[in-house]
Amino acid sequence: MTALFTFGRKVMGPHYITRRTIPGAVHNRCMNIDPAVPSKIQARADLRARRRTRDPEAREALSRRLAETVLEELPRLTGGNRTEEDLVIAAYLGVPPEPATEELLHALTSLGHTVIVPICEPGYRLSWCRWWPGVPLVKSPRAPVLEPEGTRTPLGQLAALDLVLVPGLAVDAAGYRLGQGGGYYDRFLAELSIERPTVPTAGMVYPDEFVAGGSFPVELHDVPLHGVFTPGAYHGFGAPPAPV
Repeated sequence: MTALFTFGRKVMGPHYITRRTIPGAVHNRCMNIDPAVPSKIQARADLRARRRTRDPEAREALSRRLAETVLEELPRLTGGNRTEEDLVIAAYLGVPPEPATEELLHALTSLGHTVIVPICEPGYRLSWCRWWPGVPLVKSPRAPVLEPEGTRTPLGQLAALDLVLVPGLAVDAAGYRLGQGGGYYDRFLAELSIERPTVPTAGMVYPDEFVAGGSFPVELHDVPLHGVFTPGAYHGFGAPPAPV
């Protein structure tokens, strides 16, 4: 793991979805108030700059190994959900220079799994649309990503969901993720933790983006992932709670 930054502590405001307020000393994670310490904005800028320097061939090789790792770990991560041959997996369309995901999505559909990818909706919410090889894609009006054309389904109306693969700039050793800053996945992960807490969530990052705890500021609204994939390894932070 790579250490990027350290940060201080303060009492946080209420979660913008659950409205819970937890003192910083209790949850031990919060935004830095020391102006001398890099902010999330600076952390994102540094991580993006690092990604831009990655050789395209290296990106392709790392992305391929990342896809292989997800496929290797898939039976273990989803063993308690439905059948191995008919999983519903929420993934995403990787945008350079982040890890490419198209090869992984092709492999998942070839195995008979259903792949859904996010649609950016008003209010920084996500809905989900089925992806398959050759599905028509259009540019999102709200984010610099491509989105499939088709029926959009919000989280609460998904008939099944077995695994969520989450993009990010970095994931720390406690499972906290530093995203691009749009807030879409912050809201989605918070809702998922309430509505479907047993669904495993896993980030997908390059090896040097799996970092030590305390490497970037973490706020009360940040929901930890259950694990993170790097090329060649899966790092788990604890299983989702068992169904009641």
